[in-house]
Amino acid sequence: MRPDGTIVLSPIKRIDLDKSAPPALDFLEDGRAYITPDRKPPTAWAQFKSGVVGVFSYNFHRTTLEETEKIEAIRKTVASTETGQKLVAELGGWPAITKSVDITFANTGNGSLNAYTRPLIHPTRAGQTQALVLNQELLHEPDDVVAPLLAHELRHVADGKAEQGIAGGLAIPSEFAAHTTQVQVYEELMKGVPPDKREALHAGPRWAYQVFLARIWEDRILERYVNQNQFANSFADDKMKRLAKYVYKDLKDKAVQPGTPQLYYHLNGEHGGLYKTLTSEKDIADLVAQRKTQYTEDPAQRAADEAIMKKRGEIISRSESSDRAFRAQFGYTLP
Repeated sequence: MRPDGTIVLSPIKRIDLDKSAPPALDFLEDGRAYITPDRKPPTAWAQFKSGVVGVFSYNFHRTTLEETEKIEAIRKTVASTETGQKLVAELGGWPAITKSVDITFANTGNGSLNAYTRPLIHPTRAGQTQALVLNQELLHEPDDVVAPLLAHELRHVADGKAEQGIAGGLAIPSEFAAHTTQVQVYEELMKGVPPDKREALHAGPRWAYQVFLARIWEDRILERYVNQNQFANSFADDKMKRLAKYVYKDLKDKAVQPGTPQLYYHLNGEHGGLYKTLTSEKDIADLVAQRKTQYTEDPAQRAADEAIMKKRGEIISRSESSDRAFRAQFGYTLP
């Protein structure tokens, strides 16, 4: 799925990255990148327009009482889950979070972009140095829909992704960790939602995509569904139906391990944003070659890459440990 919400129907193509590249680039444990060959990067104008709209909306937005009350309700929903409680505690509690992070609603510049976190060039009047912006369209979504998305962004805050920037080397592992956190909060919330309320939640496209991510993470798909069509038809959203067929085929062909690895595979290959501006093997190879040169010839770059590698390892290790513990605690272990 591209960031604009369209589905990429071409098969995912797997390429091998040079193993001698700096570890910060080796974002998958086996050193492979998954890309869709026909993915087109957004045009310069589209990126510029989206960025300008997003920045303008945030800078000139004045939070309303309704938005303040909604943020408070979402915060309580996040904290009602064990995963959310641990995440908030990791960040020092809500007072520490709000002291450094401005959580607000605004136009994100892209209707399909639910939220983003970024550093601020100038601190707010309250001294906050980061902005966590929720798409203003989420204002009237149920709290159970928005809470996993807020947890996703808070995971980025904890990982330091915003400070590093998109090219800082932490974007990919932090995205994996954030989506895992999002799924875990979703799973916990669902345990307390009655069936009739679930049906109402499922009516929205944002909830549909969270359900899709959770089904991949939960897995046992081949056991529960006899064929691609049955799995695809378990989703109400047409886009998810089409993408679900790829998920089923990947599992049946043993192209990827089930559960969390399957989730990461599709985030990087189909969901889009992680390498959205890299459209071919040459693009990635050129980047690897450039970083290799910097790594060998520039001591400062070496030190920076090694620092990123260490942070990346910490993010991956924490995420994997959390994932194993959550699966064991709530009965989502896989064979």
